[in-house]
Amino acid sequence: MSIKTKLQISLILPLLLLLVVMFILFYSYKQGVHVTEQVRITNQIAKKVFELNILTYDYLMNRERRAEMQWCSLYDSIQILIDKLNREYKTLSLHMMNIEKSYKDIGNIFRGITENDKRDVLDENETALLKEDEDILIGQLLTKSRIMVSDSFELSDTGFRRRSKSIQRSNIFVVLFTATITIILSFFSFVIIRSIILPVKRLQAGIEIISKGNLNHKTGITSKDEIGLLSEAFDRMTEDLKAFTISYEILSKEINERKKAEKQVQQYNRELEKRNEEMQRLAFIVSHDLRAPLVNIKGFASELRFSLDTVVNAVNDLITDLSEEQKRDLHNALAIDIPEAMGYIDSSANRMDSLINAILKYSRMGRRNIQIEHIDMNQLVDETIKTLHYRIHEQGVTIVQGDLPDINADRVSMEQIMGNILNNAVTYLNPGRPGKVEITGERGEEMTFFHIEDNGRGIAGEEIQKVFALFGRAGSQDIPGEGMGLAYVQTLVRRHDGEITCKSEPGEGTTFTFTVSNNLEIKDPNPT
Repeated sequence: MSIKTKLQISLILPLLLLLVVMFILFYSYKQGVHVTEQVRITNQIAKKVFELNILTYDYLMNRERRAEMQWCSLYDSIQILIDKLNREYKTLSLHMMNIEKSYKDIGNIFRGITENDKRDVLDENETALLKEDEDILIGQLLTKSRIMVSDSFELSDTGFRRRSKSIQRSNIFVVLFTATITIILSFFSFVIIRSIILPVKRLQAGIEIISKGNLNHKTGITSKDEIGLLSEAFDRMTEDLKAFTISYEILSKEINERKKAEKQVQQYNRELEKRNEEMQRLAFIVSHDLRAPLVNIKGFASELRFSLDTVVNAVNDLITDLSEEQKRDLHNALAIDIPEAMGYIDSSANRMDSLINAILKYSRMGRRNIQIEHIDMNQLVDETIKTLHYRIHEQGVTIVQGDLPDINADRVSMEQIMGNILNNAVTYLNPGRPGKVEITGERGEEMTFFHIEDNGRGIAGEEIQKVFALFGRAGSQDIPGEGMGLAYVQTLVRRHDGEITCKSEPGEGTTFTFTVSNNLEIKDPNPT
């Protein structure tokens, strides 16, 4: 039973007690009024009987019609009171029968007296007889009147006794009922108070124990009221708090470990940045320092070629003294072997010069300040395609361009990224089918994605990562190049907080996907 129900019952019972007591008192009052009215009527009957006796004497003294009429009127009014008693107090049958009998006898006697008065008297003997009869009737009339008065008073006394008994019974019932209900209420109140206070004390003791850190303690209250529900909720809260405490300890440990890891990562990042800067400086220095001996090699090769011409002219003047075999060997050395070696030297020097320029370009890309601006990628790709228009038209390549989302990025970087990827797609076609390149893009929550899909010769799975390395080239080397294009692209994409990936199947085609962060902010190039 809930506390609310208990309190409602404890309030309803006193109200019921009050209603019952009020009903008893009201019933007792109604009974008193009822009996009082009975007494009043019987007293009126007795009073009217006395008045009737007086009118009887008046009539007997004067023998007037007036007295007779008054007597009859008063007699009829007594009949009204008797009828009222019979109608409203049916339990008074014995007394009422006596009163009614006396009442009828009185009426009959009085009518007998009045009838004698109306007779014609013929002689003295008859008059004497009538007088004697009249005296008898008058005696009977007075006797019946006294009996009727006595019965009326007895009926009145009976009413008073009934009223007293009714009041006494009502008072006794009220006292007994009140005492019984008081005992019941006291016991019920004791039970309610005990059922509320004891669990509250146990709950309070449990809270104090738990507040001291003992999260394994249970209140153990199993009552089905609000305190029981509160106890269950408190036990669940303790279990949740215990689990939370354990989780918090684990989480704190993980946070501490993560902080250590973050510090380690930050340290690694700082070291990586330093090494990256060192690598960029090293690349710049190496490429710069390599250029000096390369220039010397080219210069000395040129000098050597010029000197070779001088030697050839001088040898031609002296060749007449040599044998045919010596002439042939000398000719092969001067005209074939040495020029061929010089060609290899020039080719290697030019190749090294190209590689040094590529390294310098790669180094500059990592150090160049990028300028973030709003870019219409549809327009940028259109312009990039125009630069490749001749090759696209010559090789019959179909370009399908979707609706590309706008981004905030460095324009030069985006031009180089799109230019390199599209140039590779047009360059490495599959000769067995017409070329097709599809460019699509979509904007995500954090990143914007761009996809360049071709149906070219494709790349083997083990060589995919190779294409992003410095000087890395995959597949057949039948097309000239340095293998730096995708390395440039990867560097530029990462500078935009993105990544580039490649999916490819040999003979089917290749799809390059790169992302650009949506959180790059446009900066004013001329801040005030």
